[in-house]
Amino acid sequence: MPKILAFSIQGFVYNATPEKIDRKKLYGWQKTIILDQEGNECSPASTADFGTLILPAGGIGSGIISPEGEWVERSSLVAVNPRGERVEILPSSYSATNLLTQKIPVEEILNYNITGVYQLKGEMNFASAIGEYIWTFPYRYRDSHESISAFIIQSDGIVFMLLGVSAGIEMITLEQIAIFDDEDDEGETEEDDEIDFSFI
Repeated sequence: MPKILAFSIQGFVYNATPEKIDRKKLYGWQKTIILDQEGNECSPASTADFGTLILPAGGIGSGIISPEGEWVERSSLVAVNPRGERVEILPSSYSATNLLTQKIPVEEILNYNITGVYQLKGEMNFASAIGEYIWTFPYRYRDSHESISAFIIQSDGIVFMLLGVSAGIEMITLEQIAIFDDEDDEGETEEDDEIDFSFI
């Protein structure tokens, strides 16, 4: 069953189902199949570091070891902040109504690396409620300690949700003029710039 996101705009609640838009759907894809001499499809495998053991696909995993060398279950781990305090787990965006109260200018979204694009399929008047604005809210696929920035926009009645991570880019404007420090040039004369050909 597809998951449903609920949004609240100015007191009205709209439900929408996100459908991911990826390159495969837009451009298609190709798959390379490797066959053996008898025409059977080959499956990938790895070899151990010592080279005498073949590990089939899915045979390699990762785990967590304590400083004492004991296996640690992920469910027993607890997230803490730099002060050592336990961090609260925030609910998934699918488990509650997401309030759309913050609008951003189009220039701000350029400061983000977009990691996912979804089409929100739902009520027709949802696009009208979005209007010409770009709305943002914290998105969490599941209960988590962290959120990712989500942006809601609409074009020709189709609503999209973009997920992005801040690129951390600092920009300057044309009004900011660079100032050069000429203190080191004090005392220099035109004679200092002349070339002495006697050493050639």
